[in-house]
Amino acid sequence: MNIMVTGHRPQHIPVGAEAYVKAAFVLFLNAVACECALPVSGVMLISGMAVGSDQWCAEAALDVGAPVWAAIPFPGQENVWGKVAQDRYRKTLARCTQKHMVSSRAPLDSRDATRMLLARDAWMVERAQAAFAVWSGKRSGGTFHTLEGLVSHNVRTGVLLVPPGGQWECVDLTTAYTRTGRAA
Repeated sequence: MNIMVTGHRPQHIPVGAEAYVKAAFVLFLNAVACECALPVSGVMLISGMAVGSDQWCAEAALDVGAPVWAAIPFPGQENVWGKVAQDRYRKTLARCTQKHMVSSRAPLDSRDATRMLLARDAWMVERAQAAFAVWSGKRSGGTFHTLEGLVSHNVRTGVLLVPPGGQWECVDLTTAYTRTGRAA
């Protein structure tokens, strides 16, 4: 059983969200494992390893004994991040059970990087039987694009809706779309 994660980077979610995202993800991971009659170690998380939600969920999965398959969009994805973020990425990546480099070359420019990030997201969607998303309701960007892919592939998705000043809420994807003004 493969589950994947998609979500926003730290600058797009409330300060201090890391612990909440990790806790919600572990609840989702345990629920999926229970529904499939599997131990947590029998559920593989596929993570794109981006800063924020991706890495937080990868760390949480590893901490509870679930294997992690790192879906790396291109060599050096971390090179545009600060030193602390790079160190955290490399430390988490070293703990991953499997690693897959979606593109073997570095991007030529920002457009090429975006294309490669979207290709990584599509690669994850194609391999997922379930997904966990941290989403603000914004209808553009990588997280939304990935949610659209999950809908088209009919992947069961749990969504942690990011509050714009309100309460965090864990819902299914259809409810998330309805609450944010778009029918699935």
